[in-house]
Amino acid sequence: ALDFEDLEITFYDGLLWVPPGTVVEAGPERFAKRRYWRLEFTPELRLRDNREYGDAFRELLIDSVQRRLRTRVPIGFFLSGGLDSSSIVGIARQSHLLEIRGPLRTFSALFPGYPHIDEREWMDLVMSTGQFDPCFVRVDRCTPLGLLETEIPAHGEPFFSPNNYVDSALLDCAQKAGIRLILDGLDGDTAVGHGWEVLGELDDLPIAYET
Repeated sequence: ALDFEDLEITFYDGLLWVPPGTVVEAGPERFAKRRYWRLEFTPELRLRDNREYGDAFRELLIDSVQRRLRTRVPIGFFLSGGLDSSSIVGIARQSHLLEIRGPLRTFSALFPGYPHIDEREWMDLVMSTGQFDPCFVRVDRCTPLGLLETEIPAHGEPFFSPNNYVDSALLDCAQKAGIRLILDGLDGDTAVGHGWEVLGELDDLPIAYET
């Protein structure tokens, strides 16, 4: 399920996506596709120790966020309390690019009905560092099945993420607030924490299910 290397395959037999950076030429006697752009990767960075790697990672992360703050449209941030969104919000809070815009607009999902997965404690810790205008959505009252009639047509096919309904609820809140650009992290905890390899390691561990 975590294999995203095939950029053409779809849910439907005989129907393919056009891969990113690709042109498809179709006619009565010709069908061809041509790659017109691909992302160029820089050479692997070799540093002396973990401290230097950490400093380089921090520099790249700050620069990446700063570049995306250069916009004139109303901007908001998803805030979950995880490493990725908390880091992005922390960098934005210290940026002079947003000083004249007032409090940071954040949008967060709450699970008060399921306190063992609710991250409100960590969100509050982040928001205690500055001025914020938060929007909280109780997604424990939502269900993935409630949005299937609109979500599947919007994606064009059944989609991978079972928690997509959470993002949809947050984006709906942001849209009503007039936000035009959302910054969010994706798998930061995975990238700088345990990595995907932990999934293979779990095969050998007993799993306890709560009833």
